[in-house]
Amino acid sequence: MSVTSRYLPLAKNCLVQALVAHTLLERHGHPASLRIGVDATGDRPFRAHAWVESRGRVIVGASGRERFMPLSVGGADRP
Repeated sequence: MSVTSRYLPLAKNCLVQALVAHTLLERHGHPASLRIGVDATGDRPFRAHAWVESRGRVIVGASGRERFMPLSVGGADRP
């Protein structure tokens, strides 16, 4: 179970967990980037995954992330 589940017990999917982690990191003054990617293999029905990065590290959602191609982010990308 993710650390985010302590703050939001029903945070069972990656998007909810990533949104909670992103909010908590920024609220406490840490840089955070919310990433959303789509399944890059193309051999399955549409799938997506969300994760959070901070200072070059994946904080939430690292497991299985390599299968997903990150979508572009509009505007300036923060570290």
